[in-house]
Amino acid sequence: MLSAIFLYFEQFWILGLPIVLAIVGVALFKLDWLFLIITMLTPLSINVEDIGGGFGLHLPTEPLIFGLMLVFLVRVFYDSHFDSRVLRHPLTLVIGINLAWILITTFTSEDPLVSLKFFLSRLWFVVGFFFASAGVGVIMIYSLYNKCISYIYYLKLIRIRNFCYTLNENYIYVLFKIL
Repeated sequence: MLSAIFLYFEQFWILGLPIVLAIVGVALFKLDWLFLIITMLTPLSINVEDIGGGFGLHLPTEPLIFGLMLVFLVRVFYDSHFDSRVLRHPLTLVIGINLAWILITTFTSEDPLVSLKFFLSRLWFVVGFFFASAGVGVIMIYSLYNKCISYIYYLKLIRIRNFCYTLNENYIYVLFKIL
């Protein structure tokens, strides 16, 4: 009944609310599932070139990765449980130096807003995929996850290639960006 009222007043965002709530629930309770959702949605993401201010965004993966970073940081600060071996690893040191350098050059940039967006996007990728996967322990070591993702990508690539031979390249550019 409530959705009918929203649709009557042309508020179509209500149709996406159950999907958003499901993804928030998955992010809070099953972080490894969120990794799988992001992995499966990556080939289907759409690059929005200009969302204002010269920024671009890949939908729906980049907002999910940003949410993954936020959930991970809240869990680390709330639970105070993070493996200190990850912080002492040499790769972590190199990543920290890289992020520090990007932050320093953000302040000296000609366009600090674009540099800040680049720093934040680098930060949500690094925290979301390096620290969260190492800290939560979902590095996808499980053979079931590896097999599942391999099969999904294999089937998806076969389906995309077969589909693409029948259509014009202009219509399938989004599908071919992963190949």
